[in-house]
Amino acid sequence: MIARSFYILTVLVLLGLMSTGIGEAKPDGPFYPVKENGLWGYINPSGSVVIKPKFAHGESFKHALARVKVGNLLAYLNKEGTVVWKAKE
Repeated sequence: MIARSFYILTVLVLLGLMSTGIGEAKPDGPFYPVKENGLWGYINPSGSVVIKPKFAHGESFKHALARVKVGNLLAYLNKEGTVVWKAKE
């Protein structure tokens, strides 16, 4: 139980640091945010869509995660296109 609590706290602190710009990292690539018909998705360097546009907002990948908005909620996306963390309403 203590190990799980420590893990959750560590993840939240890291996410907080990423969102404030402390420890700012260069974008990870090789995926880049692209806006199409008002929604954000991701393309690779050759321009092929790798994550279909479906997000209200999308940012560059940093530390293997991209900050996106699902509706009005902040979320983090991995490079497979899976939302790995989403704020609660």
